[in-house]
This record gives sequence, structure tokens and C-alpha cells, in this order.
Amino acid sequence: MIKLKELRTQKGLTQRALAEKIDVKNYTIGKWEQGIVEPSISDLVAMADFFECSIDYLIGREDDLGVIIVGADKDADNMEIINYFSKLSPERKKTAKSILRDMFIANDSN
Repeated sequence: MIKLKELRTQKGLTQRALAEKIDVKNYTIGKWEQGIVEPSISDLVAMADFFECSIDYLIGREDDLGVIIVGADKDADNMEIINYFSKLSPERKKTAKSILRDMFIANDSN
């Protein structure tokens, strides 16, 4: 796992602590980090949820953390916006984030 050790150490977690958080055996994290064993899809989902990133980020397919939608936030409007956003270039994502931040600030001050 390309990003696992990086994300784990950023959170200040030992392999054992992360294993407890995502409900796997403590030696499993080490095997993943060393590339000895590949995690299952359900383990990837658990890690992505814990680290609040996309699975693609975890496995090194994207540089951006991605967007995680959990539970009730999966309404159609949000999903449509996220779908459009995910297809933007990195530069256009920066622009879109800036515009949304400005809109949020303007809305919050009213």
C-alpha cells in the first residue's frame, strides 16, 4: 500500500493502533505496508473511511485525497456535484474550491 504508512504516521498511529481502529490483526498492517499481502476491498473501504480519503488515493492512483460521502449525504444533488467535480483537472478543482469557499463565506455573513 503506497500511502498507508504515510497516512498512519501522519495520524501518529502505530500499526497496532491502526489495526484496532479498522478491526484487523495487528500484523496485517505491516504486511500491507511491506507489500507482502494486498488488503481486501472491505479493508480498503475501512481504511478510506478512517483516513477520510478515496481508495484511489490509498493505492496511489490519485494525488488528491478524494471525497468521501457517507450515510445521509448521498442525495442526488450532492452526488451530481461531486461527479462533476471529480472530472475536473487539478487546476479547475482549485478554482471550484475557491468559488465554493467564497460562496459559503458570503452566505454565512448574510
